Amino acid sequence: MLPKTLLAAAMLLFAIFLAYGEALKAYFTCDDLWHMAKLHQAFNGSPGIILESFYGPWADRKSAYLFYRPFTELTLALDYAICKGDASGFHLANLLYHWLNGILVFVIAILLFERLTKEKQFLIPLLIALLFVLHPANAEPVVWILSRADLVSTLFYLSTIVITLKAGRDGSLKGTYPLLVLGLLSKESCATIPLLILLLQWAQRSSIRESFSRTKFHWLILIVYLSVRALALQSFTGGYIGSIGQMLNQSFLERLFIPLSLWKMFHPSNTEYFAPGNADELLLRILYLATGLLIILNQLYSASAGRRNSLFLLCLITLTLLFSINLQVWSITDGMAGSRIAYLLFVPVAIGLVLLMVPTREAGEKQKRRAAEKFLYPFSVVVLFALCLVYTRIATENTAAWVKAGDEIRAIKESIVEKCQDLPSGKSICVNNLPAHIEGTIAFFSSDYLEGLLQPPLTKEDYSKRAFSLDGCPLQLPVLNADLIAFLKKEDRTEIVYWNGQKKRFLPVPEVKPIENPIVKVKELGFFKKIRGDEVKNLSTLFENTSPGKDMRSYLVTLPAPLTISGPWLLEMLIETETVEPLPFFQDKSAVLSWSSHRKLPPVFLALGKNRGEKLLRVALGDYKSWIESGSDAVNLRLDLPYQGQLLKTAHLVPTRTFRPVLLPLNSPRFSSNGLIESEGGAIELSYDATGIEGAERTAIELSYPYCQFEVFKEDLDKNLKNPGKHALKVFNISKGLKGDYRLDLSDTTAGAYHYLRLCALDRNGNILGTESYPLGVLRGSCNKRSE
Repeated sequence: MLPKTLLAAAMLLFAIFLAYGEALKAYFTCDDLWHMAKLHQAFNGSPGIILESFYGPWADRKSAYLFYRPFTELTLALDYAICKGDASGFHLANLLYHWLNGILVFVIAILLFERLTKEKQFLIPLLIALLFVLHPANAEPVVWILSRADLVSTLFYLSTIVITLKAGRDGSLKGTYPLLVLGLLSKESCATIPLLILLLQWAQRSSIRESFSRTKFHWLILIVYLSVRALALQSFTGGYIGSIGQMLNQSFLERLFIPLSLWKMFHPSNTEYFAPGNADELLLRILYLATGLLIILNQLYSASAGRRNSLFLLCLITLTLLFSINLQVWSITDGMAGSRIAYLLFVPVAIGLVLLMVPTREAGEKQKRRAAEKFLYPFSVVVLFALCLVYTRIATENTAAWVKAGDEIRAIKESIVEKCQDLPSGKSICVNNLPAHIEGTIAFFSSDYLEGLLQPPLTKEDYSKRAFSLDGCPLQLPVLNADLIAFLKKEDRTEIVYWNGQKKRFLPVPEVKPIENPIVKVKELGFFKKIRGDEVKNLSTLFENTSPGKDMRSYLVTLPAPLTISGPWLLEMLIETETVEPLPFFQDKSAVLSWSSHRKLPPVFLALGKNRGEKLLRVALGDYKSWIESGSDAVNLRLDLPYQGQLLKTAHLVPTRTFRPVLLPLNSPRFSSNGLIESEGGAIELSYDATGIEGAERTAIELSYPYCQFEVFKEDLDKNLKNPGKHALKVFNISKGLKGDYRLDLSDTTAGAYHYLRLCALDRNGNILGTESYPLGVLRGSCNKRSE
């Protein structure tokens, strides 16, 4: 088998570099950024950082990312020891891990199909391995460096399967013990290995009792691992918590039952990078149709071997096991973000596909319906090779998106460094609108990453103390904190800029422009056809939609002048709802405000709710990042009401302060790079103002749970809660008037973890009036003490 394996290895290496070779040009992105800073510190005086991953959370993110992956950390440390801050070395390592996984898939296929006739013992396993390594969804785990956990854990996972298959019913399984340990120390998904080994033993006609006996040490290793992990994380479950955990838990059923993720597994093109319906996707669908026909013909006209059916059942069980352990985070977006979760799943998918599609015959089986098999076999092979070619084409495009994202992140870094070098002493730069996603790939999903981007080894000097972002942490929010930006402008100690994705440079935040006559003009455009799900992804088409139909009632709303950040005006619209028939592609039963743009800038989604009657929608349009990036000079808006029986009754500009209170730091704060106000003491001095809100009797400040954000940045400035405190760790009631100063005790916060504060104006019954203030992120201690 060795010569065949070497030949297959060479072919797989060529295929991988053909599909993903551009990854060597990619830069660091997303979690890579702060992790590189940690590795630099470990190799420059703080070696304990590497060891901490053995007795604490991976990457020192206690209370935010509770993962235990010390061996993965060691592989990254090895890369750093060799390559330092050179991204190409890390990417090369990822490519090699992917290559090794491809070889293991080939070996597994050889072992599974060992009873096939000789002429099919090389080609079928090779096709399976090629389908796995070339699948375009692998662009994320291969190109994203910190997805190393998926590559390394898969390496050990597949290695244990190889040894188990070779051992058969009576052979030794001792070689799987160290592989299981290393796999568990790489990623939690390897916890399914003992059960899979048990099933493999059982499938080889061992009794269930004997199978348990042969795997008893695997279960013991798993129990010890779970105990050590629980002690290290101080949690048995671990995983994502805080705002990310809440988002995942609250959207679990939606993510599980909406078929997008399953669709993207088989249509794995990054539609944020190139438009849906392109030639590659069309060809892929044709090949899938041919595949389906060949599967049907194979079932009807080829000899059906019991071994093939049992192998397919085993693939199905394995797929279910691997899927179940990833349920909490299961999601694949249009840009293929999250596809790393499915990396190992593609092994049983590839094997099962070939099993169903290619006619197979065990050695010694009587020749039966030979003519049909002679026809089906070559056609199946041709279709599979064609599928591999199309996969290669799409994989190169998905990889190119990551390279492009890395180029923009590098440009962001260079621009910030240049500005920091030009800043006078004592002045800092506030950068905003850092892209959460670039061409569909993950970029600044958290402003935490800014700190790592501005530290060695990615920069020669540490600039992280001179730049900070107000984008929000950990989730990217659609608007900027207009009140805090106005506060910083008055101080004149900070240069405030935003990243313009079109011009690829930082620009000053637009100044407030006065509006003398706040009259809004409304013109009904008529009814239009709803936009299909694949069309709504191209957000720039919303304003220009002219397809006739009876699905959406649309209006042209003309402002007297552009609304700008920190401006005193809100756009208020009164919507009358007669029926409640939602268009399915709109989330949260939303109306949409859009504007003419040549770029894919997100529109504003306005939640309408389910109830009949009148509803006021209020939006501080000038605070939206996409509005600012569009040039902030648009005065013509399009409002689409996605329900039949709804109409826009009136539209006005109204003063902001009549609905939104203000919460600001009292003195000049010290900001961390992710926009959190650092407080070394046990309190923070604040100023508050709710005097403009009619009917307000008193105010209250809510304190969020650690690593949680309030969902205050709603598209419309309406009440999202009747009473304060439902989602708060603690509520501080302020009894001394509607305006003043307040010293807030931070002793209830977790040191080193971020919390958020927001102000509510309350009536005499304690109900919230208007909307909450923009939140302030606070941190007791320092971001450099995250593990406290």
